[in-house]
Amino acid sequence: MKPELKQRVITALVLVPLVVWCIFLAPDAWAFRAFAAAIVGVAAWEWTAMMGWRSPPARVGYAVLVLALLGLLLAFPLTQPFMLLVFGSAVLFWLVAHRLVRAYPDNADGWANPPVLFALGLLLLVPAWLGLTQLHAQGAGWLMYLLLLVWGADTGAYFAGRALGRNKLAPAVSPGKTVEGFLGGLALTMALAVAVALWRGLD
Repeated sequence: MKPELKQRVITALVLVPLVVWCIFLAPDAWAFRAFAAAIVGVAAWEWTAMMGWRSPPARVGYAVLVLALLGLLLAFPLTQPFMLLVFGSAVLFWLVAHRLVRAYPDNADGWANPPVLFALGLLLLVPAWLGLTQLHAQGAGWLMYLLLLVWGADTGAYFAGRALGRNKLAPAVSPGKTVEGFLGGLALTMALAVAVALWRGLD
């Protein structure tokens, strides 16, 4: 087994049971919120590396800021207009991000700098936590379904890319990604979606 694949398998064996437990068996909603906050806190730490930060206190400070914003969200009633505002802004952000990535690296001077990345991290991480907790509140099965789609896309892309990858997808952004890997991830995701739809239809 190749080292990269071995690392992925070990990570899955460790994390998947923990994730499944937190989704389905957490004692209450607050336990899952805390679990999701821990994930976002780690993501905030990793985001500071993308900003080029090297000072551990500064990196911890950014993660604490993100977690404080999550706590602030809990202090306000999550009304439907508020949720529409947050998630609508997140969708708009991803549309803009798509355009920025497509033009990379020609436009990198305008946004690939620490101050802009500081704000972008907040726009990524805070709505992500809110989305996870709100989806979990609608039913643990829905959140598990979302994670299955994400894992399916990653797994399909990895194996198809390793076996068939020839044509680079976006070499300036991620040199290892290929068109064949993208299609493999898409195919496995569609297969999972159809399987779940058929299973749900039998209930």
